Amino acid sequence: MIFIKILNIESYLKPKDGLPGVSHPAKILASDGKEYFLKGHYGKFRDSDWVHLEAASAQELFAYKLAEVLSLPIVNVALVKIEETDLEVYSELRFTHHIMEKGLYLAVEAVETTTQNLDLLLKEKNLGIPHSRKKVNNFFNKLDNKEDIPKILYFDLLTANIDRYRNLGNLIFKKTNTGNYILAIDFGYCFFGPYWSSKEYYHDVSKRDLLLLNKSNWESFILKACLMNNYFLGSVFNLLNPFIDFKENPFANIHSIALNLTSNNIADMLKEVPDSWLVEGNHQRNMYLNFLLNQIKRMPGILNYAVSQRLFVNNKGGILTWPKEQSMLVQ
Repeated sequence: MIFIKILNIESYLKPKDGLPGVSHPAKILASDGKEYFLKGHYGKFRDSDWVHLEAASAQELFAYKLAEVLSLPIVNVALVKIEETDLEVYSELRFTHHIMEKGLYLAVEAVETTTQNLDLLLKEKNLGIPHSRKKVNNFFNKLDNKEDIPKILYFDLLTANIDRYRNLGNLIFKKTNTGNYILAIDFGYCFFGPYWSSKEYYHDVSKRDLLLLNKSNWESFILKACLMNNYFLGSVFNLLNPFIDFKENPFANIHSIALNLTSNNIADMLKEVPDSWLVEGNHQRNMYLNFLLNQIKRMPGILNYAVSQRLFVNNKGGILTWPKEQSMLVQ
């Protein structure tokens, strides 16, 4: 496993396309010569004031480390150390991006993406505009790593990522010589949202209970939380769904890797999260660890339930065949 490198800021780069996402990250040139999106610990929803996303940075860094181990297609991440002098020289960090204090911040490497406007294509497809479905199919047929689509889906259910399938911006597409390459980004909404309290999403249950899997009908609950929007399958899930190949179990490979994760493996990933990013220190780390170990055991049941409910457009029903669980090494 590659440890997260700590970089410094070399210069602030004026954003060309506005401020993407709730966190409104700053684009910077870092000391390794690469461009990154630098994320603070606050978010801004439309015309609201800045809101403290007290769990987002910790969850996102942990999720990126876990995604690396599970061989998801992701971008590189780093930590950037911001000094008081940086805040004075680059005043935009404070006044535009709400990075108010010196310290360590998460940085996601900027990659050159395809100019194809998938958001527009998706809107046209949903509106039933002629040939839009063909354009979408052509785009995904040229995808070099279609086999990674079920990996991303598995990972988002495993980590309770409630934002991916409502928001197309959490997937990006890198141009290749032969087509496009899908990359998953933005994991701050894993573990039921970017807040430690979670009251903003589930008024009838605490984040603690969610992470203890203390909810009836868990298979149905987790699928609705992650994949659906007002009880309808999210538009991004509908976009990706037809390109999952069910000739064999498309989730078996990533599940076999997940089965061999140990509590020590996961604890090592969580140790890389700076203490200052956590609300409850090691207790919070242990909550994530135990949730993940238990969720791995439940994943076959969750996905078999999804198949039984015909949530996938091209499966033949029945149940999926999984690796032997004797290989599980959790402690």
